[in-house]
Amino acid sequence: GDGLYLFTQSGLPGGLAINSSTGLISGSPNATGTFNVTITVTDNNGSGNSANRNYSLTINATGIAGYSSNPSPGSTIDFGTVNIGASFSQNLIVSESGSATLNVTQPGGGMIQGADASKFSITSNSPPFSIANGGGNVIVRITCTPDASDDYDAFLQFNTNDADNPTVVYSLFCSGVID
Repeated sequence: GDGLYLFTQSGLPGGLAINSSTGLISGSPNATGTFNVTITVTDNNGSGNSANRNYSLTINATGIAGYSSNPSPGSTIDFGTVNIGASFSQNLIVSESGSATLNVTQPGGGMIQGADASKFSITSNSPPFSIANGGGNVIVRITCTPDASDDYDAFLQFNTNDADNPTVVYSLFCSGVID
């Protein structure tokens, strides 16, 4: 051939990809185990010539990320009563509790959802963020700002790379009161 080749693959685990021009396989696998991978190289000179080679690829676990927090996932973060027009904040302390870097990201639909989501905001350390294995905590600051004398409910949601907690959810509650 003339040095212009197209590389394709089948069987790579999720998180890994092949560069179609160079054949370089890169990424971070999101599964462990043994995978049967086929690499195909095709000559781009129009001849249609191609060759396949089969490989057995083993991915070993290097650690498992763990998500923990205070309050714990599934809890209600209660802001209590807040004067209308004022703001009150609560802290959510996120920790890595496994043996690998924890990645915390924003879900596609947004982090704060629900009918009253507009009354709540994240005012510091909004995802995405990572905590190295053995690293310190990340304090996520959440604020409620009511605009009427009413009860407000929403929920806060994060995605993580913790296989046991891929999505963590917290209920948010705040009561607006007249000063």
